[in-house]
Amino acid sequence: MSVYHPVGTIVKLGIDESLQFMIAGYLPKREGSSVFDYFAVPFPFGLVDETKYICFNRDSITEVVFEGFRDEQCEEILAGFDELASNLRKSVSEFKASQT
Repeated sequence: MSVYHPVGTIVKLGIDESLQFMIAGYLPKREGSSVFDYFAVPFPFGLVDETKYICFNRDSITEVVFEGFRDEQCEEILAGFDELASNLRKSVSEFKASQT
């Protein structure tokens, strides 16, 4: 099982180690791209513009600066994340294939 982080976790990504991002959600899909593990907003500013967020996969995280809050509900979601992500990616791939 892979390690996933809860919403509110502050991370650094390989794109620029001087920037920090707060994980704001899971499994976003941007137009014309695949499904990502996370989307995040710049920290400490948050979502100041609806276009100012970043989508990335867990392997892009170079450092966890602060781990977000976890409770039972969060643990349940994160425990099933691999399966959920796999099913969503499969559905998106199947849909794209049916459109060609």
